[in-house]
Amino acid sequence: MHYKVPSHLPDSGSSTQVVASKELIKRYIGTLSKKEIVSLLQPVKDGLLTEDTVLHLNTVNFSVDHMIIPLTVNELVEELGAYWQRWMHSAQNVGVDPRGSVHYLHASAFHDVEMPASDYVTEFINDLTKTQKRAVLACAKDGLLTDESFINVSHFSGPDRMQVSMKKVVDIIASKEQLDDQILAARRWFVRFLSSAHYSSGNFEAAQRADLKVRTLRTGRQSMSVWYTVLFAFMTLGTFASHVWSNITNFKNMQAQLKVTGLILAVSSAAIAILMYLVFYMVGFLFCCENSLSRRGLKNDDDPGCRNLVYRHFSELNYFKYRIYATKGLQFVLLWYTMLLSVYAHENRLNIYPALSCVLTNGFGLMLFSRIARFFHACRESEDRKTIIAR
Repeated sequence: MHYKVPSHLPDSGSSTQVVASKELIKRYIGTLSKKEIVSLLQPVKDGLLTEDTVLHLNTVNFSVDHMIIPLTVNELVEELGAYWQRWMHSAQNVGVDPRGSVHYLHASAFHDVEMPASDYVTEFINDLTKTQKRAVLACAKDGLLTDESFINVSHFSGPDRMQVSMKKVVDIIASKEQLDDQILAARRWFVRFLSSAHYSSGNFEAAQRADLKVRTLRTGRQSMSVWYTVLFAFMTLGTFASHVWSNITNFKNMQAQLKVTGLILAVSSAAIAILMYLVFYMVGFLFCCENSLSRRGLKNDDDPGCRNLVYRHFSELNYFKYRIYATKGLQFVLLWYTMLLSVYAHENRLNIYPALSCVLTNGFGLMLFSRIARFFHACRESEDRKTIIAR
């Protein structure tokens, strides 16, 4: 005789859902790049977040639907493995309790905790380095920290750990930036122009769902002085002018000495023309990015419909990685070409100054573009990761 064992459908279904959720989390963590993992763990390494801080991971970020899964930092590191555990604890974490315990402050528990003065908290937030502020705001921008999250006040010496809500942190940083804007707006226009800077773009939809207004905060973005763009454009124009100067003064003498002078002139002119084309588009893109020339700071929203044709043409930089490689390659080749040209001019008693001018302008342009390329990588990318968008 066979007895039918009663099945527990709800329990088996719930266990299946738990297993599926764990597999989904493992699969999602496995797709994280090294840059994304560092952005997640850097605030913990700096002592701003603890290992029990809850992160809200959107595991379905490629769809219109969203599946938000709460996951503590400790659980995340366990899934990442021993390498990232050693990396997170490789430096001294200021103010982090080695026991890893976190006491969340609920409304009914404030009378049991020694709360520092608000000036103390404000001073602590303002004293954070730019890297620490950018790391925290980057997590808020990606929706990993919400208005219900807390950061650790590492300098507090009371008997209990002090934590400040993320919304309070954003308000303190916003107040500090508004004060800086008022001070800068009171100065003369040329002082504002000398200190003006470009600011990288970003996707702030996740931060809006987390009820954190971080779009207008300059601290959370990568900044670059406008003078990098201006000098880079002038260096490229200087390279072109030096090339024309060299051909005017030395072409006839070189043609009498070398049979391939015409071919060299054609190839070098084509390379400089391509370089100027690439630089022209990249400079246009940089001036489409938000900057600090406005007295009201960064904008809270962006309406592409109100942009003119020039903005719509330069606001997207297609295949930006290939453009970066091509620009650096052309600058490097032209640098060696002009160095050899200056040596040839010196040995054959030709005018050496055009070639030296081309070497200097192209060399300085190469150094300036290295910084500009870093700024490009910090801008908002399209879904195919081939295009960057100015705002």
